[in-house]
Order: sequence, then structure tokens, then C-alpha cells
Amino acid sequence: MKKFAFIAGTFVALLAAFITSVIMTGEQDKTMAQEHIAHVMIRWDDTPLNDGFLPTALKEAIVAAAHAQYSKDELGNLAGMQLHATHVRHAIDPALEESGPGLGYGLLKASEGVVKHITLASQMHDASDAVKSHTIHVVKATETTMSRAKEALRAADAILAATTAEEANPYAVQMAAMAEAAHLGLDVNGDGQITWDNDEGGLKVADQHMGFMLEAEGLKR
Repeated sequence: MKKFAFIAGTFVALLAAFITSVIMTGEQDKTMAQEHIAHVMIRWDDTPLNDGFLPTALKEAIVAAAHAQYSKDELGNLAGMQLHATHVRHAIDPALEESGPGLGYGLLKASEGVVKHITLASQMHDASDAVKSHTIHVVKATETTMSRAKEALRAADAILAATTAEEANPYAVQMAAMAEAAHLGLDVNGDGQITWDNDEGGLKVADQHMGFMLEAEGLKR
């Protein structure tokens, strides 16, 4: 029995050492550019769930878009529109609104992380052509996202400043449109497609082009 326990213990130790070796090898095999790609898509230590910047931004965008729509659904009800406007503010920038249904990190902060780290990836000496080309697309789509999110914030502020439902109604409609565009993008030229260019892209477009980059690099989400 003791001999069996010794053999079993040795096997477990060897297996653990093998797994650790595989993990370490995988980490060492990453290029410097891929390290920054991982910060965008896989992990960053100060996000609420330690997710990458882009998954974090997407989660906040979903909350902002949902509550912007809830506000639009409350047209004619000033208190209802204002409540959901505070939730939109929290999801986009919790420095403006301390509490709400978002993660507490903020769409804007997470999006800034996307732009910073994917730009750093493209600037590394070992960045591939795919990283460099898709970085342009990701940055443009994410910057458009941030612009639309700020428009949604301005609409939210107008809702909160309103003294009647009639005054707030058009801003609730605008907030819903801008929050949705920040998440999904907007078909500006009416060609039936939403691309990274022409001020159309949202976070879903940025995510699509990060997917192209990951595939080209042989990386998994």
C-alpha cells in the first residue's frame, strides 16, 4: 500500500511539473505584441473580473444600451427616464455616477485601455503585418465607440436636468440611439453594413477585428 501511495504521489508530482512546464512554455512563446493583445482580449489585473479591456468594455456597453432603452421605454415618465439615465452614466463612467447596475469600471475607461494596449501591440518590434493592419481598424472602431458613448452621456445629463417629461423625451430617444451605436455600431452611409470606417464602428466591430487578429496570430480567446 505504501509503495502504491509513493508511486501515485510521484505520478501526481510529475504531472504537475509537466503542466507547469507547458504553461510556462506557452507564456515564453508569446511575442511582445501578443502580450499586449492578451491585455486587450484575455486579462488585465485591475478590471472587476480580471477580463481583458475589450470584454470589460462590451459588458459595460451592454448595460448602458439596455438601460438607455429602458429610459426610452419610459417616455412621458420623467422619474423613470431619469432613473435609467443614472444607470447609463454609471455604466459609461462610474466617476459620474457612483452606483448602478454596471461593473463599476466604465465603458470609457475600458475602451481607453483597448486603444492604448492594441496600439502598443502594433508598435512592438515583433508585431506582424496582421497586428498592424487590424490595429488601425480596432482603434478607429473603439474611438467611434467612445465618441458615441460621450454623446449618450450628454443626453443623460439633459434628461437629469429636465423638469418635465416633455423636455426629457427627445433626449431619452437620443441616448438610446447613441448607446446602441456605441455597442453595435451604426450604418452611417446606409449600405446595409457596419464597418470600422466612416464613423460606423462600435465595440462589436472592434471585437470582430480583434477576432481576425487572433486568428492570424494563431491565438484563442
